Amino acid sequence: MNLQRRELCILVVEVAGSSLLYEKLGDALARRAVEHCLQGAAQAALRHGGRVLKTLGHESLLSFDTAEQGIQAACAMQQQVAGLAPTSGVRPGIRIGLHYGGVLEEGGELFGDGVNTAARLAELAQAHQIIASADALVALSQADRDRAGHLKPVVLKGKREPMVVAEVAWQEDETSDLPSDSVFPTETQGLRLRLRHGGRQNLFIDARRPALSLGRGSGNDLVIRDTRASRTHAHIEFRSTCFVLTDQSSNGTYVAPEGQASFLVKREEAILRGRGRLSFGHPWAEGQSEFVDYLLLD
Repeated sequence: MNLQRRELCILVVEVAGSSLLYEKLGDALARRAVEHCLQGAAQAALRHGGRVLKTLGHESLLSFDTAEQGIQAACAMQQQVAGLAPTSGVRPGIRIGLHYGGVLEEGGELFGDGVNTAARLAELAQAHQIIASADALVALSQADRDRAGHLKPVVLKGKREPMVVAEVAWQEDETSDLPSDSVFPTETQGLRLRLRHGGRQNLFIDARRPALSLGRGSGNDLVIRDTRASRTHAHIEFRSTCFVLTDQSSNGTYVAPEGQASFLVKREEAILRGRGRLSFGHPWAEGQSEFVDYLLLD
């Protein structure tokens, strides 16, 4: 088959917090809840000219001929899923990433950076949120462009340069949660997160070194010598104006912001603000040496 290059709107939809769903509901009910969400989202997308190209686990890949179809479908998908009946009392949410640009098509499958970009935008979004690239927004009519919040540069995983994105409102009274800067703010270029391991080793995350891994395995940037830590426990990355902890472990990561109660992050994400302490697999207690203090520097 011939490999063809096309300009398409690519949309990735994910069921947010699916790992916790499986823990809370069990495999059978969680799978039903995830399928229920993705099927409802697909039905809404089809009404706006969408094509479901692939569904794998808790996410689906879709394409549209125009950015306008994609944006309208994304809003309809959120509305459709929000109206679904809960499964065993749980109503999961979806997060959507959307990009317009060139992709390669062969045999009904899509490849290329456009697909990867939409996936990264979906990862950036939170539950019940739509994040679209500026490339998608400029291809819209004024009416649909008015749904978008202020443009904001963000650093996406796997991208060297910031990408300009915006949140798309899908409810009548909704406003964008993204900061309103329309240019990359100079103060964020110097933003750094200092990590101090056990009160000794210092490492920094910033725009030049945007990610760092933590875990028991020797290949991590910070090796955590605690039996309750996983080999690949978590990673922290710089995204736009914030630093995000993503837990990948069996026992979770405890985050203790200064002056506040600690909370557990397990197979989820949390923004690290100000200063605080991380412990791995259990809450920190006096006398323990395996912890990481974090401090936001600007």
